[in-house]
Parts: sequence; C-alpha cells; structure tokens
Amino acid sequence: MGNIEINKIEKFILFLAILTPAMPKLQFVDGVTIYLLEIVLLLYFPIGWKNIRLKYQKTLLAIWLIILLSTIYSQLYCLDIGGILRCIKGLLYIPLGYIMCKYVLNNRPNIRIIFYVFILATICNVLNLLYNGLDLASMGTLVWDNKLIGAGLSNRFLDIKTMSLGTIPGGAHGIWGNYCVLVFAICLCCRIKHEINLSLFLVVTFCLLLNNALSVSRESLISLLFTLLALLYTGTHIHGLKIKVHRFVLYSAIVLLTVFFLLIYYFADYFQVINKVLYTFKAIEESGEESNIMLRVNAWKVYFESLSLFPSKILTGYGFNLNNYNSYLDFAYRAYKDTFVPLPESFFVQLFCFGGIFCLIKGLKLWREIFFILESIKLRMERNIYLGYFGGFLIVNMFSGASLLSDMLYCQMILFWGYLLACQKINNEYFIYNS
Repeated sequence: MGNIEINKIEKFILFLAILTPAMPKLQFVDGVTIYLLEIVLLLYFPIGWKNIRLKYQKTLLAIWLIILLSTIYSQLYCLDIGGILRCIKGLLYIPLGYIMCKYVLNNRPNIRIIFYVFILATICNVLNLLYNGLDLASMGTLVWDNKLIGAGLSNRFLDIKTMSLGTIPGGAHGIWGNYCVLVFAICLCCRIKHEINLSLFLVVTFCLLLNNALSVSRESLISLLFTLLALLYTGTHIHGLKIKVHRFVLYSAIVLLTVFFLLIYYFADYFQVINKVLYTFKAIEESGEESNIMLRVNAWKVYFESLSLFPSKILTGYGFNLNNYNSYLDFAYRAYKDTFVPLPESFFVQLFCFGGIFCLIKGLKLWREIFFILESIKLRMERNIYLGYFGGFLIVNMFSGASLLSDMLYCQMILFWGYLLACQKINNEYFIYNS
C-alpha cells in the first residue's frame, strides 16, 4: 500500500469530510454552491493526487477524466462551463479514500464519530425543516415543496452575502435517504460485533426512522429493505443438510422487520415516504402510470433514440453538458412534448450519456470492484449486511438517478470503501500473525 503516514492537513481534511453531512453548502455567487470541504480539497489537490492509489480510486479517476474530456469536446458545440467544474469536483473527492485508509491503519479510530455526526445531521435536518415552516401536527402529509422535504443539509446552502439559509432547486432526498441507511447498516454491523452499546444503536435507529418520516425517498426504502432482509438471511447458515441459527442476529432481524412492517401498517400517515409509495400505487392503479416514473422511462427512450440518430455519441458521449444534450433533442420535444426529463436518471445510462461507451465500461468495473471489496470482508454477518445494502443501492442507481455520484453521498462512499479496505488489511495481518 506504500507510505501510510498521514499529516495534519490530511487529518483536517478527513475531519471535514466526515462532518460534511451536517454542513450546508456555501454560496458566494448566486447559483453557485460549494462545500467548504471542496475548497480545501481544491487547494490540496496539487499534492493530494498522490493519494489516488487504490483500485476503486483509479477507476473513479478514469470515469471522471473520460467525462471531463467529453465535456471539453462538447464546448465546441455548446458552451457550459458548469459541466467542467462538476467534473473537477468529482476528481477532488477521490484522494479521500486513501487518506481514510491511512488514518485507520495508523490510528485505529473509534467509528462512533460517524454515528455522532449522523445524530447531529438529523438534529440539523429537523431544525431546518421547522425553520422553513414544517408543521409537526401534519407530519406525514405528502408535500412537494423542497423546503419542507427532509433531505438533510445536502440541498441547503448558506448565502455568505446575507448569512441566510437557502434551498437548492431540485430534490436531494434520495442522496440523504441512502446516506441514512448506510449509517444504519454500519451501526448494525458494529452492534453485532459488540463495538457499540445498545443505547447508541437505538438512537441511530430512531434517527433513521425520523429521517424517513420526513423524507419522500422511495429509494432509501429499497436499500433499507434489502439491508434488513440480508440481516434475516445472515441469522441462518445452511451447511450441508444442517441449518445453523445465529439466535441474536436472527431475532434482531425478525424484530427490526416486524417493527418496519408495523410502522407501515399502523403509522403510515406519519411517514411521508410511505405516503409517497402509496401515492405511486394509487396513480398506477387509477391511470396505469405514475408521472415521475413515466418521465424517467421516457427519458431513457429519448436517450437511446438519440443514439440511433447520432451514433457517434455512442463513442464520445454528450459530455456533462445538458445544453449540448438538449440541442440534439428536437425530435423528442416534437414526439414526447413535456412527458420526459432531459436527463436520463440512471447511474449507468448517465455515464453512457456523459462519457460514451468507455465511461459505461468503467462504471461497470467500479461496481465490480465495490462488490469485490464487500466479498473480501471476513466476518460473514458483516459481509452479508453490506452486500444487502449495496444490492439495494445498486438497484436504486440502475433505475432511479445516480445518487452515487452526488457530492455528499459520493464523499461518504469513498470514505467508507477506504475504511473497509483498511480494516481488511488489519484483519489479514492479525490472522497471519496468529496463524
């Protein structure tokens, strides 16, 4: 793994990265928001790029460089500097993985800090919603105003000129929801390994339920359900013709799943996300379709039809340049009118759209590396829980947006994978020493 020494600057960067979910973005100029972490990473990158050493980091580097080249090429047809800046932002986060890995190998840190940050971020989420006018008496009522939808601080910004909080247009509830479930999955594993006490586990679980009650993220429900099912599966182990039962894990899974379904059955009115799911089923039952789903399906149709009309884009992509992409969609606006969104909401389709076929191949390679990291976890219970979460998260990213590449969640994922790799190295050294 090379040099694993970590300096004070890297420790400060790591502290900012872990704290990011509890921080709003900063707005210096109207329409341009940025995390404090990103400013520090930009200044650090001239020397920080040396921390891109792990396989998944190199794959992420390839993905963003391909998209960046495609975006620069697209400027010849339609100017959009914002897309170039977004690619640079994606590159800035990559060194965090190895920094986290080095820190864990050097310090054996207490993972509880992740849960404390999550609790702090939950408190900030609730206070921000109350500040924006959320009425707790009508909690659970389905709302469409971004200011009143629980998305943590991932779509909030602090305007430096006026020192006031604002909301970024567009939803970020899927980003926040999947971050919440990730923290819960980590907390679940830590509890099974007796690394945290029951009270902290219950507080984190309560925060998860509270955030779900205030959110409309259907995606996070899928990730959570897969995580709980993986826990249930982990409670039993089939060995030959014998079934071994891990009572603590099995009972925990049954209790959590029972609570999960009882909340849905008896307290659905208090959960926005459940009401969103019920709204979806009702819309499909009444009209045969749901508007958000049809917008996404039509977006995929439009994109693949555009490839048949402009086959060169299979190779080059359209770049991270929505203006350039839209300039090719005259046929779609005539055929589909306003029944599609201009950006195909899927991790893989977006990579294909932004960077072409080579970017898509790198995206597939990234997920292969993610699951390889998870499969390498030695403790079966921990491995299965993370595989369950990322199995659900993969489905979410295939069919409903590319939340994996969204700054706050993207940052936490890079840190998490670096943490897992460091833990694996520590465990391997332990087993070698004791064998």
